[in-house]
Amino acid sequence: MRLYLVRHGESAWNQEDKVQGHTDIPLSDAGRRQARLVAERFTGRSLSRIYSSDLKRASETAQEIAAVCGAELILDERLREIRLGAWEGKTKAEIDKIFSGAYTRWLEDPASLCIEEAETRPEFFARVRSVLTEIIEAHKNDTALCIVAHGGVITAYLSLLLGADFDRMLFTMRLDNCGITTLEITDHQRTILTINDVFHLPEPDEIKPLF
Repeated sequence: MRLYLVRHGESAWNQEDKVQGHTDIPLSDAGRRQARLVAERFTGRSLSRIYSSDLKRASETAQEIAAVCGAELILDERLREIRLGAWEGKTKAEIDKIFSGAYTRWLEDPASLCIEEAETRPEFFARVRSVLTEIIEAHKNDTALCIVAHGGVITAYLSLLLGADFDRMLFTMRLDNCGITTLEITDHQRTILTINDVFHLPEPDEIKPLF
């Protein structure tokens, strides 16, 4: 089976450099254009189903893909971004100001920082592993499947597949809004074919925040 993992389009808070987490922010005008462009990549492709995070920035992106290929769309809250609690709705500068340089400390050693009201790393990884395993198992005999989710979710799943350090991947692997990551799934192997395929998008002016 061919599995397509799509990061959602740009949201208003991506534009404003704000941490989103579970906060439900819709696509910006640019994000809606990105969603239409990524949907065009699926024209003529037979997808057995499309799964998406229920947060608007993902579900609105998924709706564009569903409209093009006619596949059933299923929303699943387990595909949401990592919950970032007290940081949500704040810019990096605001986090540093309110929480005594916490964002700067997070950049230096992410795993060492406990964010108030946030989902823990083990909780997040367990959620991502569980939902992706369940979806893949349900469609292992299908030809192609699409999952629309968030940067943190896609990074977490790739880090689990590769046995790689999540934090290192956060800082060294780029995942643009509406970038496509493609895997080949068989009974015995998970093969990563592409990461952050953005040939359908104009060159971005800057990298948008992952979460």
